[in-house]
Amino acid sequence: MSRVLILTGLVMATVNKKSFKLGAGTDISRIDLPDKKYGLTDKDVERIVRSGVGSIEDSDVSQETHDSTVMDDGRLAVLLDAVGQLEEGNQDHWTSDNKPDIAALKEITGTKVTANERDYVWERAQQG
Repeated sequence: MSRVLILTGLVMATVNKKSFKLGAGTDISRIDLPDKKYGLTDKDVERIVRSGVGSIEDSDVSQETHDSTVMDDGRLAVLLDAVGQLEEGNQDHWTSDNKPDIAALKEITGTKVTANERDYVWERAQQG
């Protein structure tokens, strides 16, 4: 059993000095706890719940168990921006098979980046 934050109102979040909206009216209305994706601290979660724009529920299904190619627009934008910041000739930024290096993406975004996320974003970046 895991815990999730269900957002019923609008919340602003900042990842790597870039702000984006979470919650009502966006694609991000459910966040697994503890949050590793958007940088929400326990205090942030408490503030959201106290303000009435979110609630905590128990869940048998983690968001991470869903199709890994489903990604909200905010997360996609953050990762596409990070890929754009990678230096072409910098070997620390690319894998041996010419994909963005996960550690480099993590350093830029300040968040955990999975291989599935990297692959999905890299495919989208190459499509233009």
